[in-house]
Amino acid sequence: MKLYYVVGSPNCRKVHAVINHLGVKVEFEYRDFFSGELSAPEYLGINPNGMVPALRDGELTRCGSPTPSCSTSPRRRRPTACCRAI
Repeated sequence: MKLYYVVGSPNCRKVHAVINHLGVKVEFEYRDFFSGELSAPEYLGINPNGMVPALRDGELTRCGSPTPSCSTSPRRRRPTACCRAI
């Protein structure tokens, strides 16, 4: 799993707290808000809204919520209606 985040984002901190609580191994990828990385074409392919956090697990990407990790926790491996497959 890979979490795309911006340092200081309250929503990213919430997701990070859930990840720590569950003990899930996640790769973190920092995106620089001020340099425009969230509007770069490669990131817009991950999250068309250009927002963080975004969580990618294989072909499944969850974004647009303060807690994207909840739908892909180890206890629940099926995608929810809010998830989208790439």
